Amino acid sequence: MTIHVNNAGVWTLVNEVHVNNSGTWQEAQEVYVNDAGVWKTVHKVVTVAANTNNLSLYSLAGSPTTAITLKVTVNAGVTITSTSTASAAIDISSFATGSYIQLINYGTVYGAGGAGGYGASTNVTEESGNTDGPGYGGDNPDNPGGSNGASVTGGNGSPGGPAISINTNSTLRIENHGTIVGGGGGAGGDGGNNVGGGSAGNGGDALQQILYASATLDNKSGATFAGGGGGGSGWGNRSAGSTEGGAPGQAGFITSNGGGNFGAQGSAGRSSTNNATTIFSGAGVHTL
Repeated sequence: MTIHVNNAGVWTLVNEVHVNNSGTWQEAQEVYVNDAGVWKTVHKVVTVAANTNNLSLYSLAGSPTTAITLKVTVNAGVTITSTSTASAAIDISSFATGSYIQLINYGTVYGAGGAGGYGASTNVTEESGNTDGPGYGGDNPDNPGGSNGASVTGGNGSPGGPAISINTNSTLRIENHGTIVGGGGGAGGDGGNNVGGGSAGNGGDALQQILYASATLDNKSGATFAGGGGGGSGWGNRSAGSTEGGAPGQAGFITSNGGGNFGAQGSAGRSSTNNATTIFSGAGVHTL
């Protein structure tokens, strides 16, 4: 159960609770109600002050059994990422229907980078996503001699993972002062004689929406909220060439083309599953 107040006849959800402590108003860190003899958490404030991987907000909140208003602040200098593209850096699931989650980010949150494809002719696994920084697609650097091996197509790069995933019928509000980006896509591998290079992986979404009531982004000046950059593809046909992964919100691209048969460049991830915008880099409020 969440807390509401009657404001001029309209019951309104309370996002923050303050108490007067010896004349000083302070934000309450936890609020409980007695429900038929059982004390239940209905409001909680939590701060993330250290780097971590695969953060579950439900566990962080103490696994509440009823709907809750949760405020989570990620401090400046804190990095949260994921160890696998199958899991988000921050997971928002298992909350009771009607919960309200407010995520305030001053740090860096990014999804796992996709693996690079295998170069069938060069016997080299190309660069994975995030190698050049959070959310950057993998590169397939210059190969002046071309790919002269057997006629085997280069391996495909893998897509990056999501920064945040929500899978609960709850309301999410993100206030972003820092960086939240999907993982970068992996670069494609080089192909051999008279065949093509592997396709690059796409960038991961900043917010993966599986189940949710509503999601809003309040992006502050200087903050970045973006899908991961697409990876650069591989190439073949015994031609020189190179590709570069995109920065967050950008697709991979060819940097040197000696006439080889390039695979598809990786596309940038979305800001969210339901919002095709790839990057929000200025101040503004957006529906995700």
